[in-house]
Parts: sequence; structure tokens; C-alpha cells
Amino acid sequence: MFSGSRLPGLAVLVLVLAAAAGLGWWLLAPSSTPAGGKPKSRLFPVDVAVATLRPVVDMVETMGTTRAREAVDIRPLSGGRLVELNFKPGDRVEQGAVLARLDSETQEAARAEAEANLIDAERALKRARSLRQSQAVSQSAVDELETRRDSARARLEAAEKDLSERTVRAPFSGVVGFNEFDVGALVPEGQRLTTLDDLSVIQVIFQVPERYYGRLTLGQTVNATTPAFPHQTFAARVSHIDSRILEETRAFRVRATHGNDRHPLPSGLTVNVEIVLETREALMVPEEGVVAEAAGPMLFVIREDETGQARAWRRPVRTGLRTENAVEILEGLEEGERIARLGVQRLQDGMPVRIVAPAEAPPQAPAETPAGTSQGTPPETPPGAGSGTPGSGTPAPTSGQ
Repeated sequence: MFSGSRLPGLAVLVLVLAAAAGLGWWLLAPSSTPAGGKPKSRLFPVDVAVATLRPVVDMVETMGTTRAREAVDIRPLSGGRLVELNFKPGDRVEQGAVLARLDSETQEAARAEAEANLIDAERALKRARSLRQSQAVSQSAVDELETRRDSARARLEAAEKDLSERTVRAPFSGVVGFNEFDVGALVPEGQRLTTLDDLSVIQVIFQVPERYYGRLTLGQTVNATTPAFPHQTFAARVSHIDSRILEETRAFRVRATHGNDRHPLPSGLTVNVEIVLETREALMVPEEGVVAEAAGPMLFVIREDETGQARAWRRPVRTGLRTENAVEILEGLEEGERIARLGVQRLQDGMPVRIVAPAEAPPQAPAETPAGTSQGTPPETPPGAGSGTPGSGTPAPTSGQ
């Protein structure tokens, strides 16, 4: 006999077993056919998609900065009062053009004195050489006058150099920036007067993770975009690839050049850079059909058994590139195979299913996200993956369809 305290426990066990048996019968029992109607299936409904080959673009995205081909701060070599300013901000100037002048009275007087001393020294030397022919002066006297003449010539050259430094000229053709001083101001020695940029060619400087070092080549095309010009794409070509990997970022620097004849791009502008590494055919499936698990990504392949019943079979896969709504399958799936697209979180391996239209499929249940991954993203790192930080130059590779 059973004690009274054990009878409730047995009753609960019987109820649980009965409920489980009923659920199994509901899922596996043949469909019943109402009179005059169509068979009503109790199989789990799934929406399926076919794995297909599609062209994908393998690319790297990163942030870059524009630089002028040549850029310099215009600084007077000596200080003085600004007496002439021959440009306005944004003017294009030619090489050698006079940008500004500083007061030069002192330098002009020094030059005139040095020139007079040279003339006097040359006159004395000429007279001594004439007298030397008649032995009226010694050779040492002539040599001394030659030294005096050479010193006077050197002092004149120095005075002319000092005078020339009072005139500020453009070292190359380019566009001038804002003037830091106005006419009449006292400009200290070495202070920046303005800037000069050669914008005829713009350089785009950016960094790429070291794993792509062997996939970039000189002459390769990169595309730069910026919110400053929202409807334009600026094509540039790789002109330099750094020979060193930066230890702090594990990336290498790349320089690309863009013909900028109309000067729309300024120097120092932040741009988004896209580098197309490869365009190829890839086996793609809908993103919602791939489940991220701790052991790796998986999906459910829909295949009929020997009786013709469609069943969902769990299949681990290796993923690659991702587009906005699709994932590349590198291993584990063949072209033409069908996979469950919606409701995959409720499926079990070998579970019988009923294929339905997308509108009839159950909604996708939220997936448990393994640590370190985002929902629907496998924990392994797909080829071309990375993380970019705006302003750091560290790129985030993506793919586009």
C-alpha cells in the first residue's frame, strides 16, 4: 500500500507523463481530414530559403584624412612691421608671388653701405695692381687688398640676403589661408603669417589592419566619401604603402592620391574610405536563418526523409562575409539546399516540419546571445572582419552586395 503522503506525488507524475504523450501525439500524429475540407496539419510550420550563389564585394572600410600634396606655414625669417599684404584668404597664387613685405629701411641702408664698401675695395685693388706692375707696391699689399675686396663682397651678399628676407614669397603654387596679421602689425620672428596648400592633388591618409597587408597594391582604387559632399564619391589611387606595421594599432599606413583640379576637397577633412579587395561569387543565405551558438554558427537544413516527410536537420557551418540581410556560408552547406528561414529558434534536430509561405511562418524568437557576439553573429571572426573607431584610422571591413 502507498502512504497518503506519496499519492499526490504520483498523481503529479501521471499528469506530466500524460501531457508529454499528448504533445508528442499532436506533433507526430497523421493529419485528420475534416468532412469536406482539406487535411489540417499539426506539423511545425517553417518558411524556407534556398542557398544560392551571388556576387559579393569583399571590401575594407576605414576612416581617413585628406592632406594637400604640399603644405607649409608661411613664416617670415626675421621680425618686423608688416607694410604690405598682397593676398586675400582663399586666393590661388603662383610660385614666387610676393605675399607680403616687412619694413626694410635698415636692411636697405646696410645693403647700400656694403655696396659702397665693395666699390671702394675694388677701386683700391685695381690701383694697387696697376702700381704693382711698376713695382711701386709689394705683392703682400695687393694680396691684402684682394682679401678686403672679398670681405666687402661677402658683406654685400649678406646685406642683400637680409633685404630679400623682408619680402615674403610663395615657395610653390597653391591656395593661401587666413592672414594672421594685418598691415601695420609687428610680426615677431618665426610667427606664422598665413598658410599655403597645393590642393591640385589631394592625398588621403588612412590605416589598414595588418592582415590585409598582402592584399593592397600600388595603383589600387579606393573610394572616399564625406558628409561635406553627400552626393559625391572621390576616387583615389594607392600611391604609397608603409613598410612598417604600427605596434600600437597593428595596422599599416596607406596614402592614396586624388586629382583635385577644381579644389573641392580641403586639407584635413575626415573621409570614409572603401577599398574593394575582391568581387566574387559566394554562397549566400538569409541572415535570420543562421543561429549564433557558443560552439559556432549553425542553421537547419530542410530535407525529406524516406517517407517524404520534411524534417529540419541541424547543421554547423562556417560563415564569411555579411551583407545587409545575408550571410556567406564557407563550409557546411551546398548550393541549392533549403534552410529554415524563420522560426529556427524553436526547431530541434530531426523535427518534422511543414513548409509554408513566409506570412504563415511563426515569428522569430529572440536568441540567446553568447558572450562577445551580437545576435545572429557567429562568435568566430569572419574573413574581413574588424572594428573601426572613428578618428583612429583603424578600419572595419564589411561587404556589399
